[in-house]
Amino acid sequence: MESKSFFNLPKATLLESHEDETFFGPRQKHSFETHWTTFQEQKMSKQSLFDLFAGKIPVIRQHDFLSSEECVQMVEVLKTHKFGIYDIDHVWPRVGCIGIAQTDYVHNKEGYFAKVKEACSLHDSWRDELGIDVVERVMGSLKSASGIVVRRAREDERNYFAGVVRGIDTGIQIHADYAPFEGNGWEIGRIVAQMSWNILLNPIAGGDTFIFDRQWQAPQDDLAWRKAFPKYAYDPRIVDGHALKVVKPTPGDLYWFNPRNFHEVRACDISKDSASQGVPTRYTVSSFVGFMPAHNGEPDTIILWS
Repeated sequence: MESKSFFNLPKATLLESHEDETFFGPRQKHSFETHWTTFQEQKMSKQSLFDLFAGKIPVIRQHDFLSSEECVQMVEVLKTHKFGIYDIDHVWPRVGCIGIAQTDYVHNKEGYFAKVKEACSLHDSWRDELGIDVVERVMGSLKSASGIVVRRAREDERNYFAGVVRGIDTGIQIHADYAPFEGNGWEIGRIVAQMSWNILLNPIAGGDTFIFDRQWQAPQDDLAWRKAFPKYAYDPRIVDGHALKVVKPTPGDLYWFNPRNFHEVRACDISKDSASQGVPTRYTVSSFVGFMPAHNGEPDTIILWS
């Protein structure tokens, strides 16, 4: 009798399945808990905004927030500005940055605010040369949706920088961001909920964002799961068994998510044929957003910073 290997079985046998049984045996049924009420991208509204702050939904998406032409023009201008490179031991390997990050100056407020004017140079160029003020446009969208005060975060009337621009090719490992712990002693440390906005400026293969329904908890997550290297990242097992939302960004669309949820950015795709042309770069502009309840006579306020 002719013997047949598993892979030589007739196609119909391999593909045949029933509702509760497959060729490989009974279909396994599993369930898991999730804090999200939906996995679908939501439109911007007051309800979705506060659902995202509360961790009830994974993503808000605003289509065509920047036009294709605006994105092309903005990339042309940003390429005339010098990118700084983060120290591999401190933040992300091979990440170019135009702007500053408050997390780099946690113990040095004066050092941070001394860099704000320089950090705004690219945004000034976009505004003056192209008539595009992307941060003001984002703030206007927040104001329209929420109906409450929206402004840049500030210390003693000095505004924070907002709108860091990054050029990424190798990806960013699993991490989380939460200002009440990272910004203790700063105004941003008074927020009670946080989100991030992000706009991809150029078409790119790969570079997808993975958002997990697992929020960072202090101090236990740092003690149990934080890596020794790179220091910002966490052991991937921290998200085992948790729901996942994959975002494949479209240039010009505005995406919002809660950065206390662990998240990562995958590397850009590159083939052997295109390797000689260099690794592609994923250009984005983004900032953090926080909700600050009424305090000392000030109303509920949404603040932005990087």
